[in-house]
Amino acid sequence: GPGGRGAVAHVAAARRAIRSDLEALRRAGWKDATAAERTFLAVMAALGETDIARADIARALGVATEHISEVRDRLINKGIIRPTGRGLLGFTIGGFAAYVRSQQPVPDAGGRE
Repeated sequence: GPGGRGAVAHVAAARRAIRSDLEALRRAGWKDATAAERTFLAVMAALGETDIARADIARALGVATEHISEVRDRLINKGIIRPTGRGLLGFTIGGFAAYVRSQQPVPDAGGRE
């Protein structure tokens, strides 16, 4: 009947397709990012997935908050990140933070040994 083995196979196939689409989106987003944008994304990814404070990103980069506005705006326009609240940012693509962490080690901006 409905919802039998065929439906399970369809769901599995749909899941694989979605995973593959997400992977393609992550790859494209990363590939299209400039060096400055990649650094911004790497710092963001080190801080979390969502609700990441702009102030924390700026601090990790060692700059004033207003100095990250241009890069932040470009990444928002590209659809890679989005505002999630007042002064907060998050990734738009599921798993993007983990993907970025796999692509680029976080620049050590904290002077930690």
